[in-house]
Amino acid sequence: MDVDKRESQILDNEFQFLYHEHEEEDDHHDEDDEDEYKDDETDEIKSESNESSKTIISSQDSASIIESSDTGISKSSKKIETSDSQIDIPEEVIPEDAGLRPGSWILFPKLPEDRGDGVKKFINLTEELKLPPIGQVPQMLKTNEINLKSYCLDPRTVKIICEALNYNTTVKILNLQDNWLTTDACYHLNDLLINNNVITWIILSGCRIGVQGAKELETGISSAESLEYLDISRCDLDDEGLRYISIGVYCSPSIKIVNLSNNNLSEDCANALQKMIIQTDTLSELNLSWNFLNSEDFWRTFVVGLLQNVTLKNLNVSWNGLDEECLPFLAEYLSSDPNLFILNLRDNRFKSVEKIAEALIKNTKLEIIELGNNPTEANEVLAFVEVLTNVTPTSQLRLIDLENMWTNKEVLVLIDEIKKKLTSVDITLGGILSNYKIIGPDPRKIFLKRANFEAMKPKKKKFKRNFGQFVMSLQDIIVTRDAFKSSIKNAKVKLSESLITEIMNAFEIREDAIDQSALKKFYLEEYPETSQLPPLT
Repeated sequence: MDVDKRESQILDNEFQFLYHEHEEEDDHHDEDDEDEYKDDETDEIKSESNESSKTIISSQDSASIIESSDTGISKSSKKIETSDSQIDIPEEVIPEDAGLRPGSWILFPKLPEDRGDGVKKFINLTEELKLPPIGQVPQMLKTNEINLKSYCLDPRTVKIICEALNYNTTVKILNLQDNWLTTDACYHLNDLLINNNVITWIILSGCRIGVQGAKELETGISSAESLEYLDISRCDLDDEGLRYISIGVYCSPSIKIVNLSNNNLSEDCANALQKMIIQTDTLSELNLSWNFLNSEDFWRTFVVGLLQNVTLKNLNVSWNGLDEECLPFLAEYLSSDPNLFILNLRDNRFKSVEKIAEALIKNTKLEIIELGNNPTEANEVLAFVEVLTNVTPTSQLRLIDLENMWTNKEVLVLIDEIKKKLTSVDITLGGILSNYKIIGPDPRKIFLKRANFEAMKPKKKKFKRNFGQFVMSLQDIIVTRDAFKSSIKNAKVKLSESLITEIMNAFEIREDAIDQSALKKFYLEEYPETSQLPPLT
């Protein structure tokens, strides 16, 4: 106990000594300029003596000091009478990094040494796998787009491109349209979407990835932080493949535009599309054209998702064979005044679109409605436009597309009435069907003019005849067709059989009855000078 007390007293004396030494140094700083000069000389002498009398603390001593600082009791009886400026701690005594440096990389990750445009990696991997090089790719890696449309890519080449793009910071558009991508290629694309946070557009139109390819891409689509545009049309997804893509879409944090056209989709995908539309909070444009989404059951399910969605701005369901069974659901959706700006219903099978017009009257946000190339009858088109005359000035309609849809002349008045309310609206029509008469050349003039020519056509003068003289020689009676032919033959007027037949048809008043007086009268009206000619001999 006496030893411990003595050690504690020694340490107290040491700390008091150090404390007073620092106090004296502070007092020196507060003295006048004259004292500072003397102090400087004194400090120089002290520093020389301190350097020669520095106390080297061993690792054992340092351990004792550290331990004593923790417990307040020193286990060493060695008295250290020195200031802190005289302590020189060897480097081996300094503890290693406490972990701050590795921890800092959690907040500020260290970039890979090979991060860049990926050109070197692409070239090295191409040589390593002994693949035919694509000379344009290294240059494309330095731009914002890689366009390999219709290149017939080897799956290994797709892998190399994805490896090169993993850390690329310039390419934002990857266009692989019309390349037949295997499941393995889709695996590497999925890995790229997970790792790359720069690419915003992926175009896989016509790549025929099928169900397995869609399954591989699900995670990548849902994880891609910057992906905004996904074109996966003509990829043979079918209903099963769509389920994987739909999960990726509604889990995506950034996707805005999705093209699912021409993928053999049927009513069995209704639940998957409904869930996708309800749960997404970024999707603004959806293309479902060129599929088979035309059943009543599909639209009964799908419209539930449409009614709950608040982000969709553009919906394309053209070329789906939609007919009157779908109209009530479409009308319900449009009447709810959703945030939709564009609705494309072109090239379907609507014979009546009046319910669409009734829904448009209640809608204040839709700007473009496309109904062109539907087999809608003329009276139904007129009814559609007539209902739209009740549209309110608050409507945002800018384009009503009725291309290749025909109606009668009354529609023009109705269109003018709509344009008075909506001054910026444009209504396109196929044309007008009725209320006008086609005026063309009189066939009788053509036939008689041709007869004048053929009668004077023979090269020999003795065979030439003036057809007008022949007409004036006819009696003002009604004759049979055979009698009329005989009179032409007797007058030795050379006319073709087809022309004689057409002349008889033009002046036939009833079956097998030719009015020669009408022929003479019409001919004189066209060629009045004929009356001055001498009679035919």
